[in-house]
Amino acid sequence: MNWKVIGQSVIGSSHTELSKGCEDAIKYCVINSGEENETLIGFISDGAGSAKYAAKASTLAVEQGIAIVQQWLIDGVEIQECDLIKLAEIVYDDLVALAGQYSAALNEFSCTLLGFIILPGKACFLQIGDGAIVKHGNDENFNFLWWPHNGEYHNTTTFLIDDINLLLMR
Repeated sequence: MNWKVIGQSVIGSSHTELSKGCEDAIKYCVINSGEENETLIGFISDGAGSAKYAAKASTLAVEQGIAIVQQWLIDGVEIQECDLIKLAEIVYDDLVALAGQYSAALNEFSCTLLGFIILPGKACFLQIGDGAIVKHGNDENFNFLWWPHNGEYHNTTTFLIDDINLLLMR
């Protein structure tokens, strides 16, 4: 299968107010499994405009997401929901370590994390925070896999570093 990946980042209102650039990160790769079987992996992260190191956080999140899934595929892991939770926990731990390296508060590394793993005959998705993962449906329209999670208040969301993140992960 030939994959077409479309990603879009837009500078958020907090970024604009603080005269910051876009701190999102998008990364994907296609792994050829032979016999025309391809696996598509992608991760997207929106760095919080209020976080000092948002760009570093979002970049780490997508790069680690890709690296972890690639290693699972090499190791022959049959990816399950518990593995996606483990992935989020690993990236969380890496953000904690990065905060320690910078002697900064963990909330300075706030970011969302969305991911997809599309294998022959199976697809896995994860989402912590807002954003959208859509699919091209049989009706020729693009449809949400699920409605994006927004925070308790207007213009807020849940971040990967939040304590409640795994309860809200989809």
